[in-house]
Amino acid sequence: VVLLAGPGVLIGAVLLAFGFNYIVGYEKEFNMFGGLTFGSICSATDTVAVLALLKEMGTPKNFNLLFEGENLINDATAMVLMIVFSGLFKGGSGMTLFGAILQFLRLSVGGALLGGSIFLVVIIWLRRIVKDKILVIVIVFVSANLTFYFAEFVFGVSGLLSVVCFGVMMAMHAKMRMNPESAEMVHTVISFIQFCLESILFIITGVYIGVMFINDEGTTSHTLVPSDYTNMLIFYVWMNLARWIMILILLPSGLHGLESHNV
Repeated sequence: VVLLAGPGVLIGAVLLAFGFNYIVGYEKEFNMFGGLTFGSICSATDTVAVLALLKEMGTPKNFNLLFEGENLINDATAMVLMIVFSGLFKGGSGMTLFGAILQFLRLSVGGALLGGSIFLVVIIWLRRIVKDKILVIVIVFVSANLTFYFAEFVFGVSGLLSVVCFGVMMAMHAKMRMNPESAEMVHTVISFIQFCLESILFIITGVYIGVMFINDEGTTSHTLVPSDYTNMLIFYVWMNLARWIMILILLPSGLHGLESHNV
């Protein structure tokens, strides 16, 4: 999970940037950093459909957790990379390569530390609650939102990565320190909120893209030209190929780590 969601996302972003700029030929519209920004956005995989299929097939829960863990962490990593590369692409902020590396470390490491710090405060608070399920749900829900707010608007680190670290640590350690009934209710409520937000997000995205296409057809200067549709198909094939190349690059390290763990 760490290999795919860390170095894997960076390798995928570089490969996708190469395909976007030089295979489909958008190097005139976007420079290298523009391609890397777009590659960072596309490098994060969406496992919603895959997880739904795995649950229908009855695969082991631990196997599903690997996909969910990669999905959470690679989204956060891709977001951090996008912020860094977009700053380099804009160029107006005067960001240098060294400054971009420092910004990446600040966003990623700072986000992880903030999420872990808030987790420690929340877990101490939850240990003092015996059987008040509603209060437990409110604390967890409000803490997740405050984690994002403090990360983005107070400390200037990655809010997404902070929330991911907070959630991962809660999943690993909170169940052992919470009442089982409260833990089950928190899981149910959070899963329901997740389902609602994912559904709303997909609906808004579909409507927005549909409206964009409709409005584009009514104008004389089209945003999309016929060659763009061909390029989309080519880039889709390259995306899958880039994912395969990335897995091949990281496979030896992953197998080595698995062998060390078994020993």
